[in-house]
Amino acid sequence: MMKKRHIVTMLSVGYLYACLLILQNERVFFMEWWINVIIGLVLAGGSLAFIFVYKQEKLEETAEQIMEEPILQEPAATIEPDVEPVIEEGNTELEQTGEALRQIVIALEEVTVGSENQSQSSAELAATMQKFAENVMMVALKGEEAKQIAAEMDALTKEGASHMEDSVNHMETITSKITFSYEKVRGLNGKTEQISSLLKAIKDIAEQTNLLALNAAIEAARAGDQGRGFAVVADEVRKLSDQVRVAVTDITGVFQSIQTESKDAVDALGAGKEAVVAGSDKIITTQSTFEQLQEEIGITSSQIEAIAAAMYDVLDNTRGVTDSINNIVSVAEQNAASMQEVTAITQDIQQKFNNQ
Repeated sequence: MMKKRHIVTMLSVGYLYACLLILQNERVFFMEWWINVIIGLVLAGGSLAFIFVYKQEKLEETAEQIMEEPILQEPAATIEPDVEPVIEEGNTELEQTGEALRQIVIALEEVTVGSENQSQSSAELAATMQKFAENVMMVALKGEEAKQIAAEMDALTKEGASHMEDSVNHMETITSKITFSYEKVRGLNGKTEQISSLLKAIKDIAEQTNLLALNAAIEAARAGDQGRGFAVVADEVRKLSDQVRVAVTDITGVFQSIQTESKDAVDALGAGKEAVVAGSDKIITTQSTFEQLQEEIGITSSQIEAIAAAMYDVLDNTRGVTDSINNIVSVAEQNAASMQEVTAITQDIQQKFNNQ
């Protein structure tokens, strides 16, 4: 009977130790269930240990009573050798049971420390994930700001492109008018050259007329009284030719100034035309740049919107992970508390067992 109780006790302790080994390998998801099993086994093991000790004491008392009976003094020598091995075996098993309980207490303390470390690590991980979620939220908000700025830039580039198109149209109009003025002034300059030639011809005619009038006056003087009237006419013609020559000289001076200014105007209009054409080309290039910039900003805006949406998805997933980690932290804290309770119970059982 005692053998069976010893076996039950050792099996209970061994099963409890095996459960602790399993507990060390499965700390997260099955810990709460195994803790409940361990508590039951520890309590059961403690009860069996107390029963075994109680029976062992009763056995010793019975043996002493048998040895004190006079009628049994003679066969006591033969009974004692049979009883002592049983008692020694019981003591050995008790020592083994106590050692097993000590190992269990050590294992439980290690598991308790591991549970506390796991709880602390889970709490640190939860704090890290919370910080990560805050950073993701900040990035998402910055993405919204960037999207708003990109939208404003897109609107500004569209407005700038519209103004550039108006500028191109105005420059084309100005170029057309300057080209027209340049051609007109250049044509006028050509006509001033013709007028200059005509003035030169008039001046030559006036000089020749003056010379003819002088010759006529000489011939009239030779004719005497008969040529006196002709001399008067010749003198008037000479005076008129002198006036024409002076007027033509004055006109030629003024016209030469006009011709010089006309040439300068042609040169200025030519340079202005070239500058307007170059400016028009630059405006067209700028317009093309604005259109390309508008296209790039549109692409960037779309990418920013995609990034912002992705960051919100990451934020949602992060919240789910954070909730899961918080649940793990809660379970880990509960497991740590349960392991502390199991360790305390086991230590109490070991102390009671050692005191028997």
